[in-house]
Amino acid sequence: MTKKTQSSKPYILTILDFMFFGIFIAFATFLINYTVHFENSSAELKRNAETITEIKKEQITTFISRIEQTLYSIEHSAILDNFIADPNDPTRKRILQELIRTVAIANTDFFQVRLLDTTGMEVIRIDKERNATKAHIVPDEALQDKHNRYYFKAAVQLPPNTYWHSRLDLNIEHGIIEQPLHPTYRVALPIYRQDALYALLIVNVDMRSFLMTLWSHTTFNTYLVDKEGYYIHHHNMNLSWSRYTGTERTLFDDFPEYAPKIMKQDVFNNEKIYSFGLEKQFDNGEMIKMILEPKYEFIEQQSEHIYQLVLYLALLTLAISLPMGGIFAIGPARLQVKLNNLLKENSKYIDIIDQYVVTSETDLQGKITKVSTAFCDLSGYEKEELLGANHRILNSGKTSPEVYTELWNTITEGSVWTGELLDRKKDGSSYWVKTTILPEYNNENRITCYTSVSYDITDRKKIEALSRLDPLTNLGNRAMLDEEMKNELERVARYSSNLSIIMLDIDFFKHINDTYGHLTGDAVLQKIAALLKNGIRKTDKVGRWGGEEFLILCPETTLEYAEVLAENLRKQIEAVDFGIAGDQTASFGLSSYQESDTADTILTRADNALYKAKEEGRNRVVLAGHLPSTSS
Repeated sequence: MTKKTQSSKPYILTILDFMFFGIFIAFATFLINYTVHFENSSAELKRNAETITEIKKEQITTFISRIEQTLYSIEHSAILDNFIADPNDPTRKRILQELIRTVAIANTDFFQVRLLDTTGMEVIRIDKERNATKAHIVPDEALQDKHNRYYFKAAVQLPPNTYWHSRLDLNIEHGIIEQPLHPTYRVALPIYRQDALYALLIVNVDMRSFLMTLWSHTTFNTYLVDKEGYYIHHHNMNLSWSRYTGTERTLFDDFPEYAPKIMKQDVFNNEKIYSFGLEKQFDNGEMIKMILEPKYEFIEQQSEHIYQLVLYLALLTLAISLPMGGIFAIGPARLQVKLNNLLKENSKYIDIIDQYVVTSETDLQGKITKVSTAFCDLSGYEKEELLGANHRILNSGKTSPEVYTELWNTITEGSVWTGELLDRKKDGSSYWVKTTILPEYNNENRITCYTSVSYDITDRKKIEALSRLDPLTNLGNRAMLDEEMKNELERVARYSSNLSIIMLDIDFFKHINDTYGHLTGDAVLQKIAALLKNGIRKTDKVGRWGGEEFLILCPETTLEYAEVLAENLRKQIEAVDFGIAGDQTASFGLSSYQESDTADTILTRADNALYKAKEEGRNRVVLAGHLPSTSS
């Protein structure tokens, strides 16, 4: 008996050694894996919050930009110009009312659009039930005087091409907050003509649907606060709009430890709360901030999953430390399935980003290493076609080389670049994107790659192009010419190059309208516009300056060569058959850039030269400061 006990003792000790070793390994595995998974979960939440931050900012930027672009399109429409020319014409007013009513119907979140004169009196008002498909024109006798309203007093002080944004507040009717609550946002645009304020265009926007989209999220509780910490939105809806509903609840009540830092810093984050400023998106002085707080139930669920995963792993480690190696291959496989399920659940937002956010990653030479599905959908390429290719595959050839030079200089120096690019799809068509490119660093603070986040702005660009087009001649309008003149003057000043301009006016054009009617006059304008467009060089820019007057910008061109171009155009106009209108001629005035020139000075010299051409008998080219060069 003693001998048997002694012989079995080493076996028992070995078993005990395996058991203690297994217990030690299991306990150590439990602690290490729990710590690592918890830290990874926190890091994943932080990355999730950062991604949401960028998405929310882009959503707001796109939403506000749509409102501004809509007002801009009305302000630059020919219909509004016709109404301004004769506001007492009931037909022109009716056409403008129908245009604004159509805009209100097309934008489901618009519930009121108004045109106010400079005294604050409503000239046109379109009302619409919220989210309705019908809008009605308010009759003249029901129009109101708004000169005492805060939005009129603020917007009437604005310079041209400047938008006014109201607070994000609740709609109030007859001094009482409207029920149910209707979050409202107002955007106003002053309308100037000939450097004088003519009217104000104001839109009231129902923000309910957009705000619900903005703050809804499965992982985080979301909050919106103003510059004093009052809640615009609280995940407990009874505490939202605390400044207006009497609850007086602020961020300092719920997060006293973090509130001071959140209110002072544009971005604040730790493992419990994340915040970022939206003052650039909501440009209304409220200094709005969004706060993301991981939901308690999400954290609990994550912790429970991690605890279960680690516990299973520890038990498996204990089992395989015993002399039963047969289960070694079975246990980890089962755990791997659980691990994959957990990772799949925790990373589902990555799939959403991949589907809907246009992202890519390149190495230091511009070779594409990663692309999202949304990137492929927008560009028309398959991932296999893009991976390994240089980003130049998307170059449309229509974006200025200076833009790409600035882009690469910025990101190679370690800074973030943001701008607009005209790219090319696989089928050869073009599309516009607004892109942000960020350098990525390794632990040694060296740039390893570049990440870009983009969104499609093609529709916005089409609207901008239409607003720069003269509808009669299909040439650029005065707004386009003003912008191009500004760009050319900046280029000339930077590179010390040449710039000449040609201003021309159709001779005796009033006689055409008076004798043959405006339709014939329009046909003459269209034919001369086509002649000018075909007669200039690719680098030149031509547009309708106003009435029967046209302007041509000639970059990298001396006054002498501009004279040759103008003379050729003069002869072509003189030789064209204008049908019933008979032969037509035009007078030309030319000037070129001189040191310290502004748009006004160079245009004034060209205008004076044009006036001299008229005085000298018309149908001739006159250079600023010179005698007429050609006459017929």
